[in-house]
Amino acid sequence: MAHSSPRRRTLALAALVGVAGATALAAEAALADPATTGKATSAPTAWSQTALGRAPIAVKMSGQPWSSSRQGIDVNGNPDDRLLAYCIELTRTARTGVAMQQIPWSRYPGANAAGDNLPKINWVVNHSIAATGRADMETAVARWLSDAGRPPLTNGLQAQEALSGTQAALWHLSDDRTLADVRSPDARSTAAGAAADTRKVYEYFLAQAQDRAEDAGPRGMSVSPADSSGVAGGLIGPMTVRTTGDKVRLTSALPAGVNLVDSTGAAVAADDLRDGQKVYVKTAADAPAGAVNLTFASDRTVQAYAGQVFTGASVRTQSYVVASHQYGTATDSAVIRWTAAPRPPTTPPATGGPPAPVAPAVTTSASDRADGDKTIAPTGGRVVDVVTYSGLTPSTAHTVTGVLMDKATGTATGVRASRTFTTPAATGGATRVDGTVEVEFAVPAALAGQTLVAFETVRDDDVVVAAHRDIDDLAQTVGVGVAVTGGAPAPVATPVTGGALSGLPVTGASLGALVGAGVLGLGAGGVLLAASRRRRAAARS
Repeated sequence: MAHSSPRRRTLALAALVGVAGATALAAEAALADPATTGKATSAPTAWSQTALGRAPIAVKMSGQPWSSSRQGIDVNGNPDDRLLAYCIELTRTARTGVAMQQIPWSRYPGANAAGDNLPKINWVVNHSIAATGRADMETAVARWLSDAGRPPLTNGLQAQEALSGTQAALWHLSDDRTLADVRSPDARSTAAGAAADTRKVYEYFLAQAQDRAEDAGPRGMSVSPADSSGVAGGLIGPMTVRTTGDKVRLTSALPAGVNLVDSTGAAVAADDLRDGQKVYVKTAADAPAGAVNLTFASDRTVQAYAGQVFTGASVRTQSYVVASHQYGTATDSAVIRWTAAPRPPTTPPATGGPPAPVAPAVTTSASDRADGDKTIAPTGGRVVDVVTYSGLTPSTAHTVTGVLMDKATGTATGVRASRTFTTPAATGGATRVDGTVEVEFAVPAALAGQTLVAFETVRDDDVVVAAHRDIDDLAQTVGVGVAVTGGAPAPVATPVTGGALSGLPVTGASLGALVGAGVLGLGAGGVLLAASRRRRAAARS
């Protein structure tokens, strides 16, 4: 679950599709297998219901008619990926062809007792046949019967007994109804004493149900933060990988000279990252400014989990609780950006004297906030400009101000951004410090088709101490719906000579131009039955 920034995965809308059929037997056979969890073909993004026909064992709750309808929830429209779920709103009319959504417990819409009893409902579904498998559930029920001095199960626990008994227990918790009667199964069932064993399952859950808190959700896997920046040659990060699966692997290719490392700079196994591991990116020290979008994947992550609640997205219909888990491959990505390591010049020393202090300097690297490349969508977006500074006064507030220039005309577009930051404290007797800071521009759709260049100015109070602008600098350039071509890496900052700003480090054209520019139905409510054919194959293997 992916899951979601394009990184975060959510369980989205689903359509209710009622299709009558007699496929319940196949589904029940699958649920008789020890393992009922399945592997998804893809991360869940949509859900739909498919009728599975009449259940062999019908139940009658107090004050209600007989109920024997069953349906399944198909994931992404694929009948091979089905989840088991139960109705938790008995008296609400079911509606077919209705979009469904997964909701947190706090948004449960029903006026019945389910809202207050969701912790116990969660415990029940997490101990039911779809979550534990038939054998484990049979063991638990048999142990409870023995400890209570009750007659044992007649012929072991059959899938249909588990399903109908569980649904009856859930209706007791959700709608305060008692199990009035159980109809003996028809010819499709060969289990002797099935009606009595169904009632035993019902009584087991009512006696054993405890509060189980709402699960955090199918987080699948994640890599955070989604965006990191630094200077070439240094450690950029850390990024923390999290997964509910076995491990995380890097699936995208690393550019030449770019490596995945640990906090010491040692290479890590990019195909064997573990939950909670922190990793960094390191480039060659002389690498030009750049960015890379890293994609990661993790197999057998939790895509759907028992205890999720579904209800109508735009109209009211019955509410349901998912009772089985599903696993699949989850992916996530992170953008890494870096600027070229600054190499500010040193003023030649006077004869016989010490070197003059390093002059302040900046370099910048602009890219699309969404994916780290040089092209943002023609509908607009956000540009992040990583400003790398050197030679600034330590522990001092500075303001970096940027303006996006139209490369074709060399004029300001009117898109500006600024950020105030405090330089770090100096260490080791240093009198100057280096670092990075990000400036983010909001680019409107009106600039579609233009190539933009970010100019940046750094001030200490109202005094300009460093600036970087070069209309031909590829590192500072982005395109709005157009590819960025041409240009060259940003030049090393050099001092301006002459005039009132003599000695101020600037790259590109005159500082004056920069300053001037202005810097889930069920009939009568029933069991939502689901079983994946792939899950059956997996269980048999």
